[in-house]
Amino acid sequence: MDLNRNFPAANWKEGETVYRWNSAAEERDVVLLTGDKPGSEPETQALCQLIHRIQPAWVVSFHDPLACIEDPRHSELGEWLAQAFELPLVTSVGYETPGSFGSWCADLNLHCITAEFPPISSDEAQRKISLCDGKLAALAS
Repeated sequence: MDLNRNFPAANWKEGETVYRWNSAAEERDVVLLTGDKPGSEPETQALCQLIHRIQPAWVVSFHDPLACIEDPRHSELGEWLAQAFELPLVTSVGYETPGSFGSWCADLNLHCITAEFPPISSDEAQRKISLCDGKLAALAS
C-alpha cells in the first residue's frame, strides 16, 4: 500500500497505481495499491488533519529518488530549492500520481513543492535538508 496514493484527492483511483522508484533504471515502475478508499490509512488521516488545523501557506514534501524539484508554480522557493540542492526544477515528475499528497494539496489550492532527492544516504539527505532550515523558517514566519 502506497501512502502517497491514499490522499482524498479528486484524482484518487481505487486499485493499483504506479510508483517510480528510480529515475535511471530500465525497469523503474513498481505497482502498488492505493488503499481501501481515499484517506483510509491513519497516517494519511493524521497528515490531512494537521494540514487543516495549521493551514500552512505552502508545504515542501521530501521524497526520493527522482532527482528533481517539482514545483508546478515555479515559485521563488522552488527555484531556491533547485539551486540549493543542485537539482532541476520541473513542473511535473512525468507520470500520473493519483491520490498523492501533491494532488490533494492542489485540490486545496495549497502550494506544494516536492523535493525529490537522488538515491543518497540518509546522512546525506539530512545534511541537504539542514541547508534549508533557515530559509524555510524565514519563509514560514
